[in-house]
Amino acid sequence: MIMTATVMLESMDYSEENNLRICIPYLEYYSVLYSMRSFVLTLASQGWNDGQLINHTHKKTINIACDVLKELDKELGERTKNEVLGLKAFRELISYRAPSSGDSNRRLTVDVILICKVFVELAQMMSELLEKSMLKRIKDSEQFLLKDEILKVAYHSDIDGIGFYDDEDKFRIDYFKRKYPIPANIMHMISDGHAEDFFGSWCADEDVEGIFSPDENWRKIFDVP
Repeated sequence: MIMTATVMLESMDYSEENNLRICIPYLEYYSVLYSMRSFVLTLASQGWNDGQLINHTHKKTINIACDVLKELDKELGERTKNEVLGLKAFRELISYRAPSSGDSNRRLTVDVILICKVFVELAQMMSELLEKSMLKRIKDSEQFLLKDEILKVAYHSDIDGIGFYDDEDKFRIDYFKRKYPIPANIMHMISDGHAEDFFGSWCADEDVEGIFSPDENWRKIFDVP
């Protein structure tokens, strides 16, 4: 989620530089949504519910993330929610209404990168607390067994009856099972090789001058290795 948000923000910068303005509302909103989802997925207060946690609607993700943020800073949480809903509304305007005036109806200026940074840093913090809690309570690794029927949600998706299987995600899951007795915090789970492979998957087959490259700034919102 965090690395995908980063690729989207890099894509947003490229779009702005090359006047691909029709892409910007999507990239702004979804970079924020991915950052919020990374946070929601680390909250121990949210039940797994047979994988339904991964399939939360946009509205539910926004509500959960901003409600928790309000508990830390009420003003920031309320302002952030309004800004995210503004990004969502403008993205839907472009997606569903196709205005003849293009993007001239944009009404607010939002620091998208700051919002993303807030939520991914909170995700890191919560993952550290979760790791610490598990290390304290799980005395024997046999108490914490990673079940394949649960893990496969991370690499196998079924959308409208169409299945998608990701070999790379399966490889990473198997790596985590071998390396960690329990899930580690986010930063420790992202290896150098993982980051290189992830961002490399979005690189062009050939290096052509002026073409988009996701390798410009991996650390745009998070300390990716």
